[in-house]
Amino acid sequence: MNWRNLIFNNLGWKLFSLLIAMVIWSTYHTGEEGIIDIGGNLFEDKITKEFHGYHVQLLSQQNGLQNVVLYPEDVTISLRGAAEIMNPITINDVLAYVDVSNLTTGATNTVAVSVKVPAGVKVISVVPTNIVVKVVAETLEPL
Repeated sequence: MNWRNLIFNNLGWKLFSLLIAMVIWSTYHTGEEGIIDIGGNLFEDKITKEFHGYHVQLLSQQNGLQNVVLYPEDVTISLRGAAEIMNPITINDVLAYVDVSNLTTGATNTVAVSVKVPAGVKVISVVPTNIVVKVVAETLEPL
């Protein structure tokens, strides 16, 4: 059997199978977790929203009145989800906070920013991911 006959024999079927293989390959999408999602974005439009200058909230269980200094005070949050879930979401539906309940008074602490979002929404990024927090004991000054 010569090479020319090997290549051109059943050429139509070979091209058709190559086309089917390319279509199947193009529908595979590897997600961020490394999970293969077969055709995950064919029927569902996902959109990304970014919120700039979000003021970080404090989560504290301390009883004493203390002053807390944050640096920086604001973060940028990127969210991703299905269009029907993401379209009505506003900045009021997102909660970014730092837990200051177990921090040492007077010391400089680096705390991770946590973000709570509605179901079906994924947090893509928080910039910066950590915030410097200093808990200052409140002193009463004489009048």
